[in-house]
Amino acid sequence: MKQVEETQVYLKEKFDEEVVKVKARLKQANIKVGIVVKNSSIQLQATLPLKPREIDKKGTATKQYSISLGIPANLDGLKTAEEEAYELSKLTARKCFEWNDKYLGKKAKTASSQIKTIAQMLPDFEKQ
Repeated sequence: MKQVEETQVYLKEKFDEEVVKVKARLKQANIKVGIVVKNSSIQLQATLPLKPREIDKKGTATKQYSISLGIPANLDGLKTAEEEAYELSKLTARKCFEWNDKYLGKKAKTASSQIKTIAQMLPDFEKQ
């Protein structure tokens, strides 16, 4: 048991060290996307255009978002998060970022399931 606990402590320390290194690399490369570890997952944090159907209160047309891509908080997940941060930074720098299912996550899936196409509505319309 003691060995298992020591291994977990070592891996946590190693992970924390790697998080600091990744954040430093992103900052050094002038990447405008950050990495945040929350609830055993890694999230990306960036200033992005407003989500669809969101109201612009400040007049900036942008807002800071934390995006959860379902990346686990481990060493492999950290590599994935760094790659995603670079990708997101490229999209925002080129001003071609668009909110899609990947970035909207669960909310997009529930919203898209509520939206019906004309082909889906036609049988109901014919019945009525």
